Amino acid sequence: MLARGTEPGYDDLLVLLEAILKRFTHVYIVFDGLDESQGLDNLLNLLYTLSTQQPFRNLKILATSRLIGDIQRTLETLGQSISMSNPLVDRDISHFIESRLSTSQKFASWPLTLKHEVKEALVKSAKGM
Repeated sequence: MLARGTEPGYDDLLVLLEAILKRFTHVYIVFDGLDESQGLDNLLNLLYTLSTQQPFRNLKILATSRLIGDIQRTLETLGQSISMSNPLVDRDISHFIESRLSTSQKFASWPLTLKHEVKEALVKSAKGM
């Protein structure tokens, strides 16, 4: 039990999450941009705990990140990896950019060659993002 006016600690929050999970068949949590997180070691430890401990068995996790060594190694041990850097995603990004360049008044005066160069540069640097 927490003293009034104090912040819950890590273990307190895990107990609370466990209690919440008991009320549902499945709970989904998305962790987006792990590579942008401060305290990455703590977050990776949390993901490990949530993915491997029995009280969290009905928890489904989606974690996104750029390919960075520690993150990739940890996530590979916990579940399936899906790369967003692939031709299908690149094609969707390309279609989106083409649509924006052709329908936005802001780009109406741009030459077609410039629009093409911009699209190619954006698709290449997007890397599935």
